Amino acid sequence: MIVDELDPPAVQEILDKLGETKGYTVRTLRNVHSVAQQQKSRNRQSSTMHSSSTAIVYAFDESYLLSHTELVSLFESSESSLPSANILRVNDLFSIQQPSSTEGESTVLYPYIIVAAFCGVLALSMAAAAFYYRAKLRNSLAHAPLDGSKRYSDNSNAPIVENAHVVPPTNPPSSEAIIKAYLGTNPASDRWPRMLIPRLYNGWSTHCSVRLRHYYKIKMCADLLPPATVRGMEQLDRDAFAKTVRVPHLIIPEATNLNSAARALKQYLLKMEHYKPIRSEERKITLHPIPVKQWEDLPVEPLKELGIEKDCLVWEEIKLSYENYKYDLILKAVLPENQEGLSAFSKIGHIIHLNLKNHLMPYRRLIGEVLMDKVADCRTVVNKSNSIQNTYRNFEMELICGVPEYEVSIKENGCTYKFNFSRVYWNPRLSTEHQKITDMLEEGDLLYDLYAGVGPFTVPAAKRGCTVIANDLNPDSYSALVINCGLNKVMRNVKCYNMDAVDFIKVELRNDLLAKLADDKFQGNIHITMNLPAMAVEHLVHFPGLFSGESIELRIKPLVHVYCFAQGADDKKPIAQQKVEQWLGVEVTDMLKEITFVRNVAPNKDMMRVRNPSALGMAKKANKLKDQPKQLAKKAKNVFAVSQTKKGNLKKTKEVAAKLKKINVQDKREKVDANFKTLHAQIVAKKTPKPAPRPLPAKNKTTPDTNKMETDLTKLEMK
Repeated sequence: MIVDELDPPAVQEILDKLGETKGYTVRTLRNVHSVAQQQKSRNRQSSTMHSSSTAIVYAFDESYLLSHTELVSLFESSESSLPSANILRVNDLFSIQQPSSTEGESTVLYPYIIVAAFCGVLALSMAAAAFYYRAKLRNSLAHAPLDGSKRYSDNSNAPIVENAHVVPPTNPPSSEAIIKAYLGTNPASDRWPRMLIPRLYNGWSTHCSVRLRHYYKIKMCADLLPPATVRGMEQLDRDAFAKTVRVPHLIIPEATNLNSAARALKQYLLKMEHYKPIRSEERKITLHPIPVKQWEDLPVEPLKELGIEKDCLVWEEIKLSYENYKYDLILKAVLPENQEGLSAFSKIGHIIHLNLKNHLMPYRRLIGEVLMDKVADCRTVVNKSNSIQNTYRNFEMELICGVPEYEVSIKENGCTYKFNFSRVYWNPRLSTEHQKITDMLEEGDLLYDLYAGVGPFTVPAAKRGCTVIANDLNPDSYSALVINCGLNKVMRNVKCYNMDAVDFIKVELRNDLLAKLADDKFQGNIHITMNLPAMAVEHLVHFPGLFSGESIELRIKPLVHVYCFAQGADDKKPIAQQKVEQWLGVEVTDMLKEITFVRNVAPNKDMMRVRNPSALGMAKKANKLKDQPKQLAKKAKNVFAVSQTKKGNLKKTKEVAAKLKKINVQDKREKVDANFKTLHAQIVAKKTPKPAPRPLPAKNKTTPDTNKMETDLTKLEMK
């Protein structure tokens, strides 16, 4: 039933009265009220509201449900019939069409939406076409053949290239190599000028468009490089780098805006250290000699619009000195040409840390002075003298230049650190690895940092809201760790220890883990970082059986991040996994989470990170290497004591036993083996026999007189 101009409550009231009159009960299943706006004029100045109610109606008495025909008759026979009521079947209700309004009396929205969508698609298509044709144009300029169809200069055979320089993103070869490759092979090809060097270079790499000023570097022009006479210099002579070079200049007339001319020539400027290519007082602009060989090499039309003519381009000499070169150009000019130069260095605060090869050691003083001159805020230059072999794992370094000030303050990943670089270990190349571990942590987690150092893992983890138990054996690292926790205001989340890592595992880590596992309120993850690549895997031997004798459920398995060195020409991941399995005593393939490359330390030697659940839940017997050093020492003592007792050499037995006690079996495996070999060599070595005593001269014996004896013999012969 559809009733016009009545709302649902009014319709229901009429139906109730009709039912009472006829003796039926009339109900509705669905009663919907709708309002529609109708326009009465084309100019849309006035409008009326049209309302209607739609309902599904049924009627029944105590034992009978009225059919559709009977229900229609009931409404038609009623004196108070519903006004403008349209009675339909339920199936016909969904096919009914709303009365269409007269032409121009309804608001048309769909055409506007369609037009707006069409305009948007058209705009996107035009933008895509513009990008496509722009890229196509650049590509065609890069691959265009240099034939007669090109426009050439009036004064030479040089093709004019205006703002169409397409160059690769990588560093190009030197200008001499390019000239030799193209011009040197065919001396008659004079129509291939040097100006086309950047376009000829396109054959070496993929084509892409970059700004020209990023392509023409100083190292491309031999005339702009330091003098060849500085090669092999061991004592820095700054005056030896002075030279005079003839380069193009553009004189800007007084009536021309200097800034406008500079913008037009931005891609051709000569960029050097401490040299201003735009000189406002002289109204002169210095240009790079590689792209500018003649007037036609410049953007002629824009310059002419600014009032700059051909006679404004002149060649003048400029003086270059030590101040105009960067440190890489200076060192490349000075150091041996056919050997590896200075590849990289680390900057920690005001300290530059080098690791020089043997052939660069005679130049170390010069290298230090150049870096101090050219690197901002550098006051100290040191060189790594030996590999890291001491107990505290800090660098042994040599001061090659600057002041001996090693207290530094640096920032890494949003945290501040202060420490003495000569007494602690710090490597700025590990900043990415520090951030990776920090990103694995979430607020509420627990971190055990066994070799915390100055806090590169501890401090950012505590700033994330984690609880950190940090330890380091080095007293200087421990002091810096406490200071850095205070500087970054995370002391409330950190507990610091100054202990040996083995003792820390057996006591502090064990007790704190037992307390956390017994606390049902703790629901975070547990991480253990072991960033001591030289010997961290050896300390894994203490994890199996750590909770032996304790009746506790390991409801949260700690995740161990152990670092190690992997040496070999093949894939380093199996090597790292083998080291972990060796010291844990079990296979970790099923438990392994990740093996990640961290950094390259030396040729065929990488630093790796192995991430796997700890072996705390394993039985103690699963580890076969834990007591092996002690067993070897005990066996050696017993064997030697028996053998020497049989010989009756009790004195030597006691002497060697005392030396055996001095060998610390908890040291690194290689060190223990070396100590045993040294002691064995001392035992089996035979004493050097004493030299035979010289005979003493005879006492009271005179030296025989040979002349007298010869005289006596002569007399006897004469007789």
